[in-house]
Amino acid sequence: MVFSPDGRTLATGGLSHSIDLWNVADTDHPSGRVVSALSPGAVYALDFNQDGTRLVSTGLESEAHVWNVADPGKMEEAYWPVKLNVATINEATYPRRPVSAQFRPHGTWFVTGLDDGMVALWNSDPQFAADRACALTTESDLPTKWRSHLPWIPYKPPCDWH
Repeated sequence: MVFSPDGRTLATGGLSHSIDLWNVADTDHPSGRVVSALSPGAVYALDFNQDGTRLVSTGLESEAHVWNVADPGKMEEAYWPVKLNVATINEATYPRRPVSAQFRPHGTWFVTGLDDGMVALWNSDPQFAADRACALTTESDLPTKWRSHLPWIPYKPPCDWH
């Protein structure tokens, strides 16, 4: 669990696969759960960005999710999940699970601590991800890669190759 930077919202998560935001602005009379979202797996860690508009969650499914929580009455995924690498030890493959997460104090970057002792640094800015995809692919193979990695988001060309 984690408090928002202004202390008015508490985010909780756990084995129930849900992430809940609670209004705790008035500690003498907390108004209860404001909104809830379903996570693909158990939630291990949560953290707000500095202005309290984004929430990162990590958990059992080996992904990091970034949620838009700028509107206190709703929570929606702001950025597609970041799939973490798979580690191989002695020919046994296992997913590297993020067990902690924290936003950098200023900016869109966050860090995850993995169950194998490694750390990973991520940029949660969708434009950064689009620019990176455009730099690493060609115009002809981007639609196929998009459908493979982002099947739930309708394809729209993010690159200006012309």
